[in-house]
Amino acid sequence: MNSNARNSRKWGAVLRAFTALATITALTGCVGPLVPLVRLDADSQTRLMSQVKVYKVAEPIEGRVSPLGSITATSCKNLLTDPSPTEEDATAQLRYRSIQAGGNAVLNVVCDSEGTNLAKNCWSSVTCRGTAARVDPSAGPSVAKTESQPTKKSDSSGSGFFVNREGHVLTNQHVVDDCSAIRVRAQGTDRSAKVLASDESNDLAVLQVESSTATISLPLRPAAPSTLTR
Repeated sequence: MNSNARNSRKWGAVLRAFTALATITALTGCVGPLVPLVRLDADSQTRLMSQVKVYKVAEPIEGRVSPLGSITATSCKNLLTDPSPTEEDATAQLRYRSIQAGGNAVLNVVCDSEGTNLAKNCWSSVTCRGTAARVDPSAGPSVAKTESQPTKKSDSSGSGFFVNREGHVLTNQHVVDDCSAIRVRAQGTDRSAKVLASDESNDLAVLQVESSTATISLPLRPAAPSTLTR
């Protein structure tokens, strides 16, 4: 192969690499993030911190809790000039989404970091997930603490909520995912439980608390007619 052919191939490879880079840069710069984002300034984030309490997995909750549904938020570096994504930004967006749902708290929050993802159109991102909820400290506790033993032989725990007197508990799917054993503690009782149903896309799971009696003796607030829709 002569030198002209070698040079032609070399510069052809350089041009192809440059074209690919230019295409990615153009996509990232012009299209914008492909995930829902809420841009919050510093003042808004400060107000949200005082209005919405965030609870990490296994963090105790004081008061009666009414779960409102799973929520997700992403902090995305879309442009090269954008600041790096942070867990604080994603958590602030969770607070905002909780208020939109009528809540004043976010429960069982977990966050994951990720590198470049063209599906999201982010150079890097941090995604946080949790459950929007309404917490009423004056109404007394109504929280069941769900403790699990994952297959990796390490303990983890999270919060769940009794939805009826038959021992059904609503919790997040990521709390009980890949667990070899689950125990539910509430008002001095400690019972084993099993997963009846789970929905990974909505991050929800329903547990059945095992009991020697027909019903679970727990004070439950009467639910509004529209509370249980499914």
